[in-house]
Amino acid sequence: MVEKNKRLDFYRNKNFLLVGTFYLGPCLSVWYRFIAKFFTGHPTVKVAKLVCADQLIFTPPLLFGVLSLLTLLRHRSVDMWKRQISENYGNVLLMNYKIWPFAQVVNFVFIPLPFRVLFINTIAVFWNIYVAYTTQRSVAISTAGEQAF
Repeated sequence: MVEKNKRLDFYRNKNFLLVGTFYLGPCLSVWYRFIAKFFTGHPTVKVAKLVCADQLIFTPPLLFGVLSLLTLLRHRSVDMWKRQISENYGNVLLMNYKIWPFAQVVNFVFIPLPFRVLFINTIAVFWNIYVAYTTQRSVAISTAGEQAF
């Protein structure tokens, strides 16, 4: 799953750093504080509500934003942005639903509110490898296809 390229891609790493620092971090911090206050009740029901809200309300637009920003930071055209979203968004969202609900259950049950973003960021290191690979593979295939004509 990891690329065979041995060179470090400075620009891709910079883009992930920018998106994480200025988009994901602030969004997650505000979101976790909001839902912690909004959902109350029996702990089991509360966790179910938190995970459902997180995965069904918050995650789809958040991932759309991440994929959009990563594409735009690479100075891609609007056509490339549309292609990236159409080729990657569904797959990334489906993979998200295989990994993140369980991580969020652990997060909401065991991790105190001030440390939730840190916990999620620890898991996100591996998630970001997947997203980087998926989006870069799509760009490489698209570029190779364009060069063939």
